[in-house]
Amino acid sequence: MRILGIDPSLTHTGICLLNPQDDRSEYDHDVRTCAPKTKGAERLHDIYTTLNQTYIAYKVELAVMEGYAFSPRFGQAFSLGEAGGVIKLYLYQQLVPLYIVAPQSLKKFVTGAGKGQKNQMLLSAYKKYGISFENDHECDAYCLAQIGKIIWQVKNQGLDMKTLHKYEREVVETVCKGKK
Repeated sequence: MRILGIDPSLTHTGICLLNPQDDRSEYDHDVRTCAPKTKGAERLHDIYTTLNQTYIAYKVELAVMEGYAFSPRFGQAFSLGEAGGVIKLYLYQQLVPLYIVAPQSLKKFVTGAGKGQKNQMLLSAYKKYGISFENDHECDAYCLAQIGKIIWQVKNQGLDMKTLHKYEREVVETVCKGKK
């Protein structure tokens, strides 16, 4: 099961692919940032192309994307919505199930609380997974992919949710309830 975590952004979309090893108990991860220098439709095309290259190379089977955290700057919400729409459309076309995680839920899953600054997320992710990241976009994408891994294990391998921390279980249950 190849799982994609996506932290959508107009300027720095974080992408993480979890790829199972031969014994399927361990996963490799590939994190990157899609940072197009373009604007408008060309930028949306760049994000689409990056997703396509990842999908074609690895045949993604499940995706988890962070929900929108709107900027107060005028027009930013609309542009971010376009980027998210391109991502959703691409995954829909590839028949990849997509789960959306609210920003507060992602923070709760990683830190144990629904709040925290970017540096706290980076530190909490390092403590939890033993991995450091180039930036918060890649950190978020990795943590989103980890949520996806748990969702897949619960649905396909019978993972007992009682083995998770209470705050992790609450996040996974909320994300799964939101999936239509």
